[in-house]
Order: sequence, then structure tokens, then C-alpha cells
Amino acid sequence: MRRISGWEKDLAGVIARGKDIAIDYQKYSKCYPFTNEKLKDLTSFIDKANVNKALCVLSSGDHAFNLIYHGINNIDTFDCNRITEYYALGFKRYAIECLSYQQFCDFFFNDSSENQSIEKYIISCLPEKYKNFWQSYFEYLLENYNPLLSSRRSANIFRILCYIEESMTENNNYLSSEEDYKKLQRNLLNAQINFKELDVNALSHQKEKYDLIMLSNILQAMKKPLIGKTIDIAEKIFKQNLKENGEIIYLYEFFDKELLGKKEMVLERTPGSQNIKYILDGSYATSKKKII
Repeated sequence: MRRISGWEKDLAGVIARGKDIAIDYQKYSKCYPFTNEKLKDLTSFIDKANVNKALCVLSSGDHAFNLIYHGINNIDTFDCNRITEYYALGFKRYAIECLSYQQFCDFFFNDSSENQSIEKYIISCLPEKYKNFWQSYFEYLLENYNPLLSSRRSANIFRILCYIEESMTENNNYLSSEEDYKKLQRNLLNAQINFKELDVNALSHQKEKYDLIMLSNILQAMKKPLIGKTIDIAEKIFKQNLKENGEIIYLYEFFDKELLGKKEMVLERTPGSQNIKYILDGSYATSKKKII
């Protein structure tokens, strides 16, 4: 009997969710095609010269891609959603590497008549694992949901698997201009991006330490009454996974100042952004957190 490969198991998991697959933070869920966070502003405050290794949530891949844009090339990513690996580290990464800036924008943001040929070209560039997954998934969709695809085949496929919002080009350094896009393309050639299927609660059980940790707003997904727990999770990661003088970014939302104050934290607005961010500096005692 032939042994079932990892990508085949993942494909079966995706198919089992059906066309009504949702963003529900399960092993096989819809993923975000692009960040909805102002990463262009956020990454400008990172002490990039002192970051040799970083950890970030994978999601759309944009946290990793914006770090790579800034020359941080050794990155571990994590996510509880398996689809994020196939999308961000597979389809999207190689779309960036193989397509011109205009082709990339046309494919993801516009209703281009060239989308089907571009899609086939991207798949031809993928490593075997990702190529097999996407080819098989597209074939399954064409066989089972053909009326959904019509002439906008690629756009509709991503509406099934990804949560589509308005274009988020203004949030990413690498999509600001053709020159910025080419900078990421060059940096990706020397980048090492690893993926771990992990829930945020399990991060503190990992032994690896990092100069920079970006948790995005995943702790925000927990209900507000559990904000104390979210801070406790962040503090465990702070103690276990952050190098001395390292930085961790998490919880940039509008939470209750009184609750946060009990943890000796202060709300600060990020210049140029509507978000709030917290940076914990590993050189400080855990009871004294450097907040920019």
C-alpha cells in the first residue's frame, strides 16, 4: 500500500471543510491573503541591526516578508492553520520570486485576463510539495465547484481558500513601489523561513530563543475578559523565548487601561498608526517592560 504523503493529508483536510471553509483558527481554515496590520509603520520601530533570528506568526506571510525586506533573513514562523504554509511559503512566496511587480499586482488585486496563465506559471515554479498540493486542489475545485470559478478562475479560487479584503498594499513595505518589490525579491534569495505548526499557547514550550518575536494580534482573538491570560502567555514567551536585549511585539489593540495598568504596562500610540503596540525589551527585568 502506498504511503500517503503530508501534502495529501493536508489536501484531504482542506477538502473535508468544503467550500464554506471559514476563518475559525482551526487546523484547516481560511487564511488572510495579505496583512490588515500597518506593518510598514510597525517594522520601522524595530532595532533591525540587532536581529539575527526572528519568530513571527505566519498567517499571510507578510510579517516574514516585511522582515526579510529589512534584511532579517533567518526567520521561524508558526501558525495553527496548516493552509498558511501552502499559501504563504508556497504560492505567495514563489509568486513574489517569479512575477514582476505589475504581474503580481494584476494577479492578486485586479481582474486580469492573464490570471489563468500566471497561475499556471506560479505553480510551475513551486517546490514539489507545494506544486502537488495546489495542482490537486485546483483540479478538485474545477471538478466540484466549476460554476463558482467562471472566467475569474484564480480570483474565485482564492475567495474560497482566502479571506479577501480590499487591497492592503499600503500596509506592506514591499508593495509600496516596484523598487521595494525588487528589494524583497533580492532578499528572498538568501532568506531561510521555517514553519512550525503551533498554537500560540505552545510557544513557551519551545527551547529556541530569538532576537525578535512578532505575535501579531493573535492574542487579541481571545475574549476581552481573558486579557490577563493573554498577558500571562506573552510573559511566558518573554521569559522562555526572548534573548537578552531582544524585542517582542504583541497586543496592539485598544484594551482596558486599568487592567493593563495592573501589569505595569502603559498604553502608547504608535506614531503614524491607529494601532497600539508594545515592545518588551529583554534587557529589562520582566516587571519593567520597555514600551515604545
